[in-house]
Amino acid sequence: MGFENQDTAIREFGNILKKRGEQIINTKTYNHGRHWLLTTHKENYYVIYKRLPFVRFADIFKSFIIKNPEYKGIAGETINLTSLEKAIEKDSLLVFIYSNNLIKKIYPKFFKNYAKKHQLIRTQNKNNLYNKSDYSGERELKRETTASVPFSLLEDF
Repeated sequence: MGFENQDTAIREFGNILKKRGEQIINTKTYNHGRHWLLTTHKENYYVIYKRLPFVRFADIFKSFIIKNPEYKGIAGETINLTSLEKAIEKDSLLVFIYSNNLIKKIYPKFFKNYAKKHQLIRTQNKNNLYNKSDYSGERELKRETTASVPFSLLEDF
């Protein structure tokens, strides 16, 4: 049995932190409640729940795969730049929790620098519907800019 939803995933991650001697002292959500900033007395964690890694990584970044054939056939991970900047600003460890109970980590500055260096930043082709940030309650279509890295760069938590 895996983490069937984000609520289960974040609760179980909190239990893992407790077992490591870390107590969550503050929780804040971002990106419409899909991302959490968890603060403990030791560390800040920017946590994202996902069902799967970015499986289309090799299809989207073909030129990267040609230059780096060791990543052929490997999935990637992706995050929107706004969230990545938030994780950096809050001096957090970036944590990805997947529905199959896999928990991976990476430092957000490394993630961003790697994506920049290897031209793994893109603006998505499709529009996504978001709430406006002016608290008007209105929604708007946006094309998200994301950064990506090969999945193998993430470490086990």
